[in-house]
Amino acid sequence: MKKYIFNIVGITALLFVSCNDVLDEQPRSILTPDLFTTTKGIQAGLTAAYDGLRYISGAQASQYSTEYGTDEFTGGEGNNNSALDMTTGANPINASTDDISTYWNNLFPFINTCNGIIKYGSESGMSESLIAEAHFLRAYYYFL
Repeated sequence: MKKYIFNIVGITALLFVSCNDVLDEQPRSILTPDLFTTTKGIQAGLTAAYDGLRYISGAQASQYSTEYGTDEFTGGEGNNNSALDMTTGANPINASTDDISTYWNNLFPFINTCNGIIKYGSESGMSESLIAEAHFLRAYYYFL
């Protein structure tokens, strides 16, 4: 019995000692300012800025968000009609509404990425056409 207790205490001690590397944070999905110090980093940021389009077009939110208030806007079969309720006033629109929160939660990080590209792009020797793409994407995300 004494042998089993000693083994359990030893294994538990080894488990607690070996956790240091796991706790070190290395952000992989967050764009940090030092990413924009190299041309390769800025090009990666521009590629990441295009990723915002999939949150809108991929979720098909943009296809009906511009039709609010028209006679063409209606809910489909099997739809919970939450978007239709928003246009008729049956459901108040706020930042936590599903269709609106897609824009709110997903587009502002991409606007921030575009701002970083615009701010640091010319300093790192990035071409003007790529910086113009960032200007366009930022304007488009603000428009949505």
